[in-house]
Amino acid sequence: MKTGGSSRAASSNPVKMLAQAAVRELEEELDIHVLASQPWVVREHVYEHAHVRLHFRRVTAWEGEPRVAGGAAAGLAGAGCH
Repeated sequence: MKTGGSSRAASSNPVKMLAQAAVRELEEELDIHVLASQPWVVREHVYEHAHVRLHFRRVTAWEGEPRVAGGAAAGLAGAGCH
Protein backbone atom coordinates (compact mmCIF):
# COMPACT_ATOMS: atom_id res chain seq x y z
CA MET A 1 0.00 0.00 0.00
CA LYS A 2 1.25 3.46 -0.85
CA THR A 3 1.89 5.99 1.85
CA GLY A 4 2.09 9.76 1.81
CA GLY A 5 0.23 12.38 -0.20
CA SER A 6 -0.36 10.30 -3.33
CA SER A 7 -2.50 7.79 -1.43
CA ARG A 8 -4.72 10.48 0.06
CA ALA A 9 -5.11 12.22 -3.30
CA ALA A 10 -6.16 9.01 -5.07
CA SER A 11 -8.68 8.10 -2.40
CA SER A 12 -10.42 11.47 -2.78
CA ASN A 13 -11.56 10.49 -6.30
CA PRO A 14 -12.80 6.87 -6.29
CA VAL A 15 -13.86 6.92 -9.97
CA LYS A 16 -10.35 7.91 -11.07
CA MET A 17 -8.85 5.35 -8.69
CA LEU A 18 -10.99 2.55 -10.23
CA ALA A 19 -10.03 3.60 -13.76
CA GLN A 20 -6.32 3.63 -12.87
CA ALA A 21 -6.61 0.17 -11.29
CA ALA A 22 -8.30 -1.19 -14.43
CA VAL A 23 -5.55 0.25 -16.64
CA ARG A 24 -2.84 -1.31 -14.44
CA GLU A 25 -4.55 -4.72 -14.52
CA LEU A 26 -4.90 -4.69 -18.32
CA GLU A 27 -1.25 -3.74 -18.70
CA GLU A 28 -0.18 -6.53 -16.33
CA GLU A 29 -2.55 -9.26 -17.55
CA LEU A 30 -2.90 -8.54 -21.28
CA ASP A 31 0.20 -6.45 -22.01
CA ILE A 32 -1.78 -3.58 -23.57
CA HIS A 33 -1.76 0.17 -22.90
CA VAL A 34 -5.27 1.63 -22.57
CA LEU A 35 -5.81 4.86 -24.49
CA ALA A 36 -9.55 5.32 -23.87
CA SER A 37 -12.13 3.72 -21.59
CA GLN A 38 -15.33 4.61 -19.80
CA PRO A 39 -17.45 3.11 -17.02
CA TRP A 40 -19.75 0.44 -18.40
CA VAL A 41 -21.68 -1.54 -15.80
CA VAL A 42 -21.54 -2.33 -12.08
CA ARG A 43 -22.52 -5.75 -10.75
CA GLU A 44 -23.04 -6.52 -7.08
CA HIS A 45 -22.97 -9.88 -5.37
CA VAL A 46 -23.94 -10.39 -1.75
CA TYR A 47 -22.43 -13.41 -0.07
CA GLU A 48 -22.84 -14.58 3.49
CA HIS A 49 -19.37 -13.29 4.34
CA ALA A 50 -18.98 -10.33 1.93
CA HIS A 51 -20.64 -7.80 -0.33
CA VAL A 52 -18.72 -7.51 -3.62
CA ARG A 53 -19.14 -4.68 -6.12
CA LEU A 54 -17.52 -5.18 -9.55
CA HIS A 55 -16.96 -2.11 -11.73
CA PHE A 56 -16.57 -2.99 -15.41
CA ARG A 57 -15.09 -0.57 -17.94
CA ARG A 58 -15.48 -0.54 -21.72
CA VAL A 59 -12.10 -0.13 -23.39
CA THR A 60 -12.48 1.52 -26.79
CA ALA A 61 -8.85 2.17 -27.74
CA TRP A 62 -5.55 0.58 -26.79
CA GLU A 63 -2.00 0.04 -27.99
CA GLY A 64 -0.45 -3.38 -28.31
CA GLU A 65 -1.75 -6.82 -29.13
CA PRO A 66 -3.67 -8.42 -26.24
CA ARG A 67 -1.79 -11.43 -24.86
CA VAL A 68 -2.68 -13.59 -21.91
CA ALA A 69 0.10 -13.97 -19.36
CA GLY A 70 1.61 -17.45 -19.43
CA GLY A 71 0.25 -18.23 -22.91
CA ALA A 72 -3.13 -19.50 -21.64
CA ALA A 73 -6.07 -19.41 -24.07
CA ALA A 74 -8.77 -16.82 -23.44
CA GLY A 75 -11.78 -15.35 -25.22
CA LEU A 76 -11.20 -11.66 -25.84
CA ALA A 77 -14.35 -9.88 -27.00
CA GLY A 78 -13.49 -7.53 -29.84
CA ALA A 79 -9.80 -8.45 -29.89
CA GLY A 80 -8.09 -6.78 -32.80
CA CYS A 81 -10.83 -4.15 -33.14
CA HIS A 82 -8.86 -1.21 -31.89
